[in-house]
Amino acid sequence: SEYGHWEGDLVVGKDGKGAALLTFTERKTREEIIFKIPSKHAVNVAKSIDKLERKYKAEFKDKFKTIYRRSDRQWTR
Repeated sequence: SEYGHWEGDLVVGKDGKGAALLTFTERKTREEIIFKIPSKHAVNVAKSIDKLERKYKAEFKDKFKTIYRRSDRQWTR
């Protein structure tokens, strides 16, 4: 297994509203990147991925070869 394959997940409160934690875990090393986002809506997830791309610039494509998410609906609401 090679470095660069990440799993994304959302941690939301019991009522499913308000702030959420967006987590990215690198599958080989278990490195974690965590964002607190205002809500679980897709626009906030996209903004967080944009921040990662700006932070890592040219290295982004090597660091994030894939980002896998669990196939549940919480990313799309």
